[in-house]
Amino acid sequence: MILQEKWIGIKIRVNSVYAEALANFLLEWGGEGLGEDITEEGETILTFYLPAKEREAFLGTLGRYLDDLADLFPETERATFQVEELENEDWGAKWREYFKPLQVGKRFVIAPSWENYEPNQGEILIKIDPGMAFGTGHHQSTALCLEAMEDLVSSGDCPLGEALDLGTGTGILAIGAVKLGFPKVTCLDIDPQAVEIAQKNAQLNEVASCISVHLGDITVADGSYALILANITSKALKENGASMARLIRPSGRVIVSGILIKEGQEIKSFFARRDFYLWRELARDEWLCLVFGREEK
Repeated sequence: MILQEKWIGIKIRVNSVYAEALANFLLEWGGEGLGEDITEEGETILTFYLPAKEREAFLGTLGRYLDDLADLFPETERATFQVEELENEDWGAKWREYFKPLQVGKRFVIAPSWENYEPNQGEILIKIDPGMAFGTGHHQSTALCLEAMEDLVSSGDCPLGEALDLGTGTGILAIGAVKLGFPKVTCLDIDPQAVEIAQKNAQLNEVASCISVHLGDITVADGSYALILANITSKALKENGASMARLIRPSGRVIVSGILIKEGQEIKSFFARRDFYLWRELARDEWLCLVFGREEK
């Protein structure tokens, strides 16, 4: 990083219905930091940081992408944004101010790596340095996955065997799985940056010996799994459904998230046709998390 280089922060106010899609767009662009905050009204504020020299190119691309989102979601208000100029010395502190320790479910606490958070008795601490990967626990799709895992383990209905995490991002779900008792988690992501970040977060949480992170999609996975985690889009879920059916053990569970409530019935029917049954359903705001078991033949 060049001393005194100029930076900009773009604060985007967006309907939570398509916040994850916009976050993925920002991650694909690059930049040096992405913060996420939820307002009392349920809107998402994404704050993205990048060098000022990229301003013109980025804002033009962002405007076109927001127009596309407005066409896809005509029932929602168009996202708005504002730009702030920053000096080199304060941009990092700016984006970090959005990521504070967060309670998720009954026991999980998600804390940034730079916070000296001391967990209370019974709490499960996950330290995360998000870098440019998605998954800090602040988005409902991630939080619902963690809550579903916690419920699953508490119920005793799922054996604590090897797990598979599709689209691992920061590795937050894999780390949570290990801390709940799953002995080994295989993580897959098609983004090389996410693979690197997930590996670092596994080390940060002292669970690297239990987590293996690989670049690739579900086609590189083999064996059988007691638990499959998939916080990905509905389209990606349908593309990977047959492989999940092949990889899950008869007594295992599949937790899928990243689903809009209006897409829920379609996803339930899709998995039912592949001999899955619905074990549990969690919903919050516009988001849905489904836990499936596999019918034994």
